[in-house]
Parts: sequence; structure tokens; C-alpha cells
Amino acid sequence: MQFYLKRIVFCLSLMMAETVFSNQITHQFVTEHNHVTDFISEMNADVCFQNNPSGTGCHFDNYSFGEEFLDPDIRQNEALLIVDYDLTPAANVLYYQDRILNFYEVDGSAHIIPNESHVRVPKVFGDGITALKSTHAIPTESAVELANVISDTYGNNIPYATSHGLTVFAALADHARNQPVVFLDISKAQLHKAIPEVFCAVQSAEDEVHLGQLKSYAEKIESEITNLYKKHHIKFVNVSWGLVLNTIKSDWENTCNSSVPDNLTLKAILDTYQPVFKSLFGTADVLATHAAYQGTFNADFEIPFEWASEDFQNRMRVGVMGYLGNDIPLNGSAGRPHASEVSPENLELVDLYLNSGCQLYSDYGCRSEDPLQLRIPYGLGTVALPELNIQTSFVAPVGLAYFINLRNSPAFCQFEMNQSLINEIKAVILESCEGESACIFHDPLLTQGFNEPFDCEASDGTQPEKVPVDSKFGLVMLFMLVLILSLRSFYQKSNSSHN
Repeated sequence: MQFYLKRIVFCLSLMMAETVFSNQITHQFVTEHNHVTDFISEMNADVCFQNNPSGTGCHFDNYSFGEEFLDPDIRQNEALLIVDYDLTPAANVLYYQDRILNFYEVDGSAHIIPNESHVRVPKVFGDGITALKSTHAIPTESAVELANVISDTYGNNIPYATSHGLTVFAALADHARNQPVVFLDISKAQLHKAIPEVFCAVQSAEDEVHLGQLKSYAEKIESEITNLYKKHHIKFVNVSWGLVLNTIKSDWENTCNSSVPDNLTLKAILDTYQPVFKSLFGTADVLATHAAYQGTFNADFEIPFEWASEDFQNRMRVGVMGYLGNDIPLNGSAGRPHASEVSPENLELVDLYLNSGCQLYSDYGCRSEDPLQLRIPYGLGTVALPELNIQTSFVAPVGLAYFINLRNSPAFCQFEMNQSLINEIKAVILESCEGESACIFHDPLLTQGFNEPFDCEASDGTQPEKVPVDSKFGLVMLFMLVLILSLRSFYQKSNSSHN
């Protein structure tokens, strides 16, 4: 009974989420097309840059990110956090100004502070790109035309920044449009950069003084991350990086003017990061996806944060599957499809494999229907980059969107995002296929309606009060909701068969 209940929840959640917005999508596309047309006309009239490719004497302006620019339609929604290196405000994400709450960074004192850098771009471009609503998709034909006009008019006058974290966002951008986004640059959370004098002073695994100072710094970051969750109502986190023993060894070689210590000492330094990872993967009521580790190791102790742990109860480790087929069931499969490739191959390092729709190792080919794609600069279209699909970094954010899409579905959207709900949705994903084994192979890029997540509104158009699901009453309500949806679906199918 439990299996069939979860399967009903899973399938109904996905099918209903895909059908609710059909009329709204048409209206949004027409509206965005009109905005793009006006934007193109304004750029064609920006003759200063056309006559002066260097931009000297032309009108530039500064643009920033913050809550005041957020789309009012998503302001009250649960936010998602992207944690990575080198995450700074950039011109290529100005299009998403209406979805980005802010950019933050860890400073040298273990505090998390806003990155108040401005992006300086031609004013006509800046005004036009921020006027578009990134919560709606730009029609493909309009995006192509817009990209060409931007390139022809401004050339190199629009700076373009690349980083691992911004590429991760490019993989996520189209799949979680209803969630405000927070960026956290943790470059200075790396102990060898933040407090190198302490890092390099560790003498042995028993050096309680210096190891204690490193852990104290990490605990301050843990507290700051927890405060950031509360400040912005963050309920979803993506982490597409990790730390292993070899990372610490490399940090020592690049920072310290002394020989690399033994593995026990390096492991002791690595362990001082535990509070940071616990805040990311073990905070109650916050779900995190983590790019599964793909590197090599000689012993389990070399990769302590990659194994399943009770301290990381809310983490889903995402591996990548390369498969060109389209026959993975809607609710996933317990068995790996024939002719598929996976990374990593060690199942103990993965909770969930997601299909990129591209081959990982052979020919780098992609299927024609819904492969993993990255949003190109300024939000103007997407591109499939097969060589990137081998990395778990870029399917982990899809895994986060997968969870968010279910959380926003009719079966779950009216419940509070708490620990019980997280456990329930994880169970629906991993336990809704036949057999006793977990269904860890999924193809959400093909099966989910990511582009327009379900808008959880009551019949009168208001936002319903969230119902706790951490009690027997909540579970009964969840069961009743599923039963109602099931009967409704059955009734509709019966009527259509009789007509």
C-alpha cells in the first residue's frame, strides 16, 4: 500500500505541475516578445556605440542586485542558495536581477557580508536587460535576434565573467524560476586563504591549539550560514564542490613554506571543516544537493565528507548518468538502463543518478530531446555542452530543481517546508518504483515540467496558510489530499473515455 501511495503522489505531482500553466505561458511569451522588440529598437538607436566601438564618451551606468529588484510575484517564496567559489556580480546575470536576492561572500573574519560590487554596462543595454522578466522564458526566435543585436551594437563593452559557480547557475536557471536566488562565495572560507598563519602552523594531528583555532573559524562560518538561511528564508541549497585529503595537501603545497605533513595531520586539518559541511547538509528544514565525488582515493578516510552520514541527513548526493534513450520511467528506475554510463561508479557515493541526456565518455553526443543545457550569457537561449555533462557539478542543480518541482506540486505545496516534508519527498523520489531496491536512476529533464512550476494558490487566488506535516494530523491531511487527487484523476479519465 505504501509503495502505491508514493507512486500515486509522484505521478500526479508531475503530471499536474505540467498542465496548470498552459494558458499563462502563451500570454507570457507574447508579453516578453513585445518587450524584446522594444529593447531591440532602443539598442539600434544607441548610435554612440555603433560609431565608437571603444565606447569612449558613450553612456554607461552601474547596476547592482538586491531585494528591491526582486519580482514581487516570487518575493515570498522559499529561496535557494548556490554555494561556490568566485561568485561575484556579473553582467551576464543582469537578466536575472528580478530573481537574485543578493550576492554574499565570506570575509577574512569568517563573517558573511553582501558583495556590493556594481556591474558597469552601457545604459541602454542595462535598462533593457533588467526590464525583461527572467521568471518568464524569452521566445527562442526573439532570444536569437536579441543576442545578435547586443553583440553587433556593444561588442566588448559588455564584460563577461566566467566561474564555476556561475556555470552551475546556468544549469539551474531554467528549472527553478519561482525561487529567489542567493549566491554565497566561500573562497575565503578556505582556511589556507583565510588564516594561512594558523593553517601552516599545524604541527601534528595532536596540535590542539592550532587545530582548535581552525575549527573555531569554521564554527563561525557555520553560525553565519545558519543566520543567512533565516534572513532570506532559504530552504534549498546547491553545493557543487567538496574537500578531500588531496585538497588539503595541495593547499599546503601552495601556501606553506614547509614540507607537507603526514596524512594523519592532513586529515586532522580536513576534519576542522566539519561545522561548515554540517551547516550545509545537516540543517533542519533545509534540503541540499551535493555533486557526488568523482575523483580517486586510496582509503575511505581521505574523503570523509563524501560518505553518507547522520550529520548530513538533508543531503542528496547527485551522480551523473549518460544515456541517450528516453525510456526511463516517470518515477525512476532501480536498475541502470542498458548502454548507459555513470559517474561515479561507486554506488556508496551517490544517492541519486540523473540523466544528462548526453554520452559521458564516448563521442560526447547528446539526444535531441531535452538534454542538459546551460543558459548562455544574458539569458538569451540555451546550449548543450556535452563535454560538461561528465561533471556531477552541473547535474546537481538539476537535482535541486527536481526536488523543488515536487515541493511546489499540488501534493506538497500547501505544507510547511520542514523535516517531515523533506523526508517524505525524498522517499517519493527514491521509493516510488517497483521492487525493494531504491529507484536511484531518474531522467527529470525529460519527464518534468520545469519551466512553469506549480503556483500554489487557493481557489480564491490567495496564498493558503502552510499546514504543518510533522504530526499525525498533517500525515492524515497528506493522505486525504493524495486520495482526492487520485479520485479526481480517475473521474476525469472515466469521463473522457465515455465521451
